Amino acid sequence: MRAKSLKAFCEKYHPKYAVRTSMSDYREQDRMTNIPLYNIYKIREYVDK
Repeated sequence: MRAKSLKAFCEKYHPKYAVRTSMSDYREQDRMTNIPLYNIYKIREYVDK
């Protein structure tokens, strides 16, 4: 998955955490979580963790 704008944002502003939505499966990486679009209604649960 390529997210150039999110990567550029993270490199410039150094957020503590990033959330990406896409059609790929749920996964957690270093400081980023990928949320599948079919689960977008649960985004608050992921962000509040």
